[in-house]
Amino acid sequence: MRAFLALLVLSGCVLASVAPARAAGSDLGGMFVPPPKTQDQCFGESDANSKSDLQFSLIDRANGKSLLAWGEVGDGDASRFSDALDAAGPIQEVLFCSNGGSLEDGINIGYLIRERKLGTRLPSGYACISACNFMFMGGVVRTIEPGADFEVHMFASQDMMSQLKEDTAKQDWTIAYYALSHPSGMVGLENDDDFVNLTSDYPSFSVAFAKQHKDLIQTGLQQYLQAHPQNKLSIDDFLKTDAAKDLIESDILRNFAIQEDIKSIQQDSAQTAAEIAEFLVKMELSLHFLTAFSNIPNDAPRPLSRAELVEYNIINTD
Repeated sequence: MRAFLALLVLSGCVLASVAPARAAGSDLGGMFVPPPKTQDQCFGESDANSKSDLQFSLIDRANGKSLLAWGEVGDGDASRFSDALDAAGPIQEVLFCSNGGSLEDGINIGYLIRERKLGTRLPSGYACISACNFMFMGGVVRTIEPGADFEVHMFASQDMMSQLKEDTAKQDWTIAYYALSHPSGMVGLENDDDFVNLTSDYPSFSVAFAKQHKDLIQTGLQQYLQAHPQNKLSIDDFLKTDAAKDLIESDILRNFAIQEDIKSIQQDSAQTAAEIAEFLVKMELSLHFLTAFSNIPNDAPRPLSRAELVEYNIINTD
């Protein structure tokens, strides 16, 4: 999954002090754990041993027993959530405190909640970010209390973003590294003009490359001379060395990999948008939600206002 929404930090208020609820002690154990005491704990930011999957707690509230789903949404958590619903027995609604995670599992959990015809609630002092949005939107009756944050931002696959950042930053690219670090291996690379010219006619290609990438070649030459102080090479002489050829190969491979990453993100974005649109229609939500977060960067998520929550039909209660 790539394209729209993902996660970030919130305020650090104490959950126990803001939610009128208590743990259903007789139901704890096995599938269920005690509820988090702080929002940092809810997001796994205060516990070095915290798990990277969704946690479940049973909560006694004034209107009956509820299931609290909290923490990061991990791969396979939709199946675990289904098991938690079965183990919980009759519940009134599902509560949330989550900084997101796996979009696919978030959407599937939303579908599970709708199939069970359960309500969803975001109590005051709790936050629901990224993939959590879709879990919450599965509710038949959806309530967000004043003081709760329903935060959105553009979503991008964490795997793809990590790959893009790695490809952008790495300096010492080689053919072997590229083939091993990219699932498609050499597919497409053999048709890249720069790579073809590098391998078939390096002497003339290197001169043209040096003119187009003056800063890169100058830096490479300076590093070479520092490592070989006894040599006094011109740029033309430097281009004949294996060090220059490795430098040019590294630049070509890195740029090719980055372009492939961008294409993959764009393709996945379109697919993700279609999946989100289908989900919104089935949950009877406004498709304008798709554009609500399209220009919100990952590092600056924002809570939707009360008016926006109503406009997009994210909440359907007063």
